[in-house]
Amino acid sequence: MFKATPNPPQSGHKSRLQAQEEKKLDDAATRALDYYLKPKPASPPEPDKNQLFIVSPHIDTETLLANASEDLLSISTIAADLADDVGRLTPLCRPGNQPYGRWGAVVG
Repeated sequence: MFKATPNPPQSGHKSRLQAQEEKKLDDAATRALDYYLKPKPASPPEPDKNQLFIVSPHIDTETLLANASEDLLSISTIAADLADDVGRLTPLCRPGNQPYGRWGAVVG
């Protein structure tokens, strides 16, 4: 027989026992799916014993490049200062002085 009106919606209320059972079932299903479908995080490779420096894996590329740029600028400044000091401390073949070789060693 055909009904002119649909059935009334079922009550959304569940007993605590039913709610606990559904939660347990949902948790078990989630654990099973995670076990089979989620990839396990790869363990970090063992560092090489001969490796002098190790970069932390959580640092991004932009930070590493900025740090390298600052390091190179510092090294450049140190090298320039050292070259100035070497030039002032070692007189090279000046008229009236003892003859010096190319690197400041006494010739003769």
